[in-house]
Parts: sequence; C-alpha cells; structure tokens
Amino acid sequence: MKPIFLRARYDGEKLIPSEPCDLPVGVALLVTILPQTEAALEAERRAKAELPTQNLARSYGPNEPEYDASMCKELNPDFRER
Repeated sequence: MKPIFLRARYDGEKLIPSEPCDLPVGVALLVTILPQTEAALEAERRAKAELPTQNLARSYGPNEPEYDASMCKELNPDFRER
C-alpha cells in the first residue's frame, strides 16, 4: 500500500480526517503527529497563494521589452480583443 498523507483533527477521543479516505477495515496505520497552530496554517495558506505571483514575476525580468501588435509578423485570426 502506498503512503497516504492527510490532515486530521483530534476531537478529544479520536482523530477525524479532514477529507474522506478509502482504507480497508482493520488496516494497520503509522500515525505521526505534527501539531499545527492556526497561525502556522494561515502562513502556509498565504505562502501557497503567493506562489503563482512569484512564478509569474520570475518569468519576466526587469528589462523585458514591451511588445505590441505592430511587432507581430502575422496576427492570430482567432484573437478577440477585450
């Protein structure tokens, strides 16, 4: 069986997975507890939300030239200006 990683919370009696998990009845599990505070979870959410912006910024350097339609050799006939 491949490892499965999922988040869970403890309700005082049992661990409750944050998402459905299809496991065979009676399967033995190895549980590692990595407590996370709400502040740590929020920091993780913010970091993940910033990834697309960071990747886009890396794609274009500060000296990247501006291109306009007059520089195109052939216009895309399917392009619709918004």
